[in-house]
Amino acid sequence: MKEVMVLQRTNLYMIQSSFLYGNSLYLPYAVGAIAANAFSEEEIKQNYELKKIIFLRDPIEETVKSFEEPFVAAFSCYIWNYEYNKVLAKRLREVYPDCKIIFGGHNIRPDKKMADELRFVDYFLFGEGEESFAMLLKDIAKDVLPKDVPGLIFKDGEETLLNETVPVCRTDYPSPYLSGVFDEIIKDKRFKFSAILETNRGCPYKCAFCDWGSQKSKIREFPLDRALKEIEWMAKNGIEYCYCADSNFGLFDRDLEIIDYAISLNKEYGYPQKFRVNYAKNSNDAVFEINRRLHEAGMNKGVTISFQSLTPAVLANIGRKNITLNRFSELMYRYEDAGIPTYSEIIFGMPGETYESFKESAEQLFEAGQHDSMFVYNCELLVNSEMGDPDYMAKHRIETSKIPFVQDHCEQTEEEVSEYSNIIVSTESMTKDEWIETRYFSLCIQALHCLGMLQKIAIYLFREKNVRYVDFYEKLISYLEKDKESVCGKILSDLKQKLTSFVNGDTPWVTFFDDAGDIAWPLEEALFLQLVRNFDDVHKQIEPFIRSFSVESDLCNELLRYQKEVLKRPFANTEKLSLCYDLISYFKNEKLVKKSVTVTFADKDRFDSFEAYAREAVWFGRRNGKMTRSISNVSYE
Repeated sequence: MKEVMVLQRTNLYMIQSSFLYGNSLYLPYAVGAIAANAFSEEEIKQNYELKKIIFLRDPIEETVKSFEEPFVAAFSCYIWNYEYNKVLAKRLREVYPDCKIIFGGHNIRPDKKMADELRFVDYFLFGEGEESFAMLLKDIAKDVLPKDVPGLIFKDGEETLLNETVPVCRTDYPSPYLSGVFDEIIKDKRFKFSAILETNRGCPYKCAFCDWGSQKSKIREFPLDRALKEIEWMAKNGIEYCYCADSNFGLFDRDLEIIDYAISLNKEYGYPQKFRVNYAKNSNDAVFEINRRLHEAGMNKGVTISFQSLTPAVLANIGRKNITLNRFSELMYRYEDAGIPTYSEIIFGMPGETYESFKESAEQLFEAGQHDSMFVYNCELLVNSEMGDPDYMAKHRIETSKIPFVQDHCEQTEEEVSEYSNIIVSTESMTKDEWIETRYFSLCIQALHCLGMLQKIAIYLFREKNVRYVDFYEKLISYLEKDKESVCGKILSDLKQKLTSFVNGDTPWVTFFDDAGDIAWPLEEALFLQLVRNFDDVHKQIEPFIRSFSVESDLCNELLRYQKEVLKRPFANTEKLSLCYDLISYFKNEKLVKKSVTVTFADKDRFDSFEAYAREAVWFGRRNGKMTRSISNVSYE
């Protein structure tokens, strides 16, 4: 009888560890996409078994013990897991010295030094990974040097070799969702999963702060049928949050079809509950229509109308061009009329920015109508961005601070391995002290204006007294700082100390509160929560400053009462508010009229605990512009 030869397959492990948001986390899309493509090839199926995808930041020793005779361990590396990956890979090398270790992802740069810095790693893949990874696996199985694998750094004896990338044109990659890569993971009922969707890949822009453009690939569309089936998979598997990772969604006519299909699945299955995308930079009619349909379906997370910066010197330094402020203002009013929330994002600290230029940018946004949602982010230096290039850094005298990385709104945990961010804290145009002062001001205006603490009063003073928004807040901050023993004085002093510590690399960009849930709050939200927690004392301290603007006494009283009651607050259960001025119509851009009006607030905005308020109003509601109470009825006498 003829002997049958049984092929012994070797074990492949894929690692993409992530942080938890409560019990929610993303499916590990990067390694899933790479694995799906690799195992579509018969040669790899014959030589490898995908033993396990590791997606949690479990203790290192516990994770290593879960491995069974690993032949290849492939790691996806980015800001949130790079240090963990290094510790895990080094320990894996100690326990399994023959295991081949691969590092890939956005944190891998085309630099031979990496091979000397991380000697426990055998191969470094940079650029798009699907095809290179499959080629590398086949060469490892044959035990040959991977000299033809593009985008690869490896050692041949003591010599370090670097294979350059080649342009990638493929659009027919297998889907990790449809090919079953995530079938076992999705069975784990401990978690609520979010998912990444790609309907196209590539970006036409070359923004210096971003590592997207470094891929140097044109936008190419993946098959429409694949995208639709992936959304259907998400709906049937109860995916609550779908994040579309396209760089410019809304550029293509078919994008409306994709949205309509997602909405139809939401109606049929209840999932995905939310659908968020990166919109085309020059917002167009298609983008508006996409948002209108998502908003009506209750699936929208707000519309991003981003600038990154409004400072001409910064825009020149980063290779960015924005829509005009007139166009921005038109869009703001168009979305407002449709009841669709918008938010704008600014990246802080890029070369060319100054204290005065940042103030001017904030003023322009406020005057254009962006009051509710202005997000100001620190500029993180990404290793594969143009800004991360040593020559660029030297030219603009960029200095960074290595900051402990803590993801916003993640639970507080004792991490075995800390991650770090490299934040720009000084450039040729801004010293570290100026960085602290400017960032301090940015946090204050986000808390006091965008999150709603004094927004209505500032709008009134701008419209009726010609007080610029930034001047109002600059003077207010100075006024509050004078009494260092007051509630506001202590809160602001603590904030400035926190910023100084941050610049020195001693503290992360978050704060934890015992009564606001065991999660990390970004500093602007932390500042707002501290002010709200002491709301009555804060308003008493601010009131004399407001009255100094010579607003008629009875109108000033009305403005203060309205501002106080319209802001969502914990334990604030006022049902009705009677006013002598029609402030409701006024803040809808109508003329101020002295007219008796009674406002009835909706019950849904009541919060019986500080934790519920912090989570639902501030965390969940901020991006949707929902920091003010809903009005169920307005009656006039």
